Amino acid sequence: MKQSFTRRVLFRIYDALRVFGTIYTGVEPESLAAAGGLPSPRLTGPSPAHPERLTPEIPLTALELALLRELNHR
Repeated sequence: MKQSFTRRVLFRIYDALRVFGTIYTGVEPESLAAAGGLPSPRLTGPSPAHPERLTPEIPLTALELALLRELNHR
């Protein structure tokens, strides 16, 4: 079955826009894994040496405690 010229052109335009969008938004890791590309990464949070990793031995500051109370209130 032969596709119409309009359908082929629209498909090519759609494909080009999809690729162009991938340049700006990046490729979803799940789609790569589904396509047989890269293995799906497990998101586990910041690395051990990352500054955002919580350290239980350091107590929260007064501001952090106030923010925690505000967040738990909701």
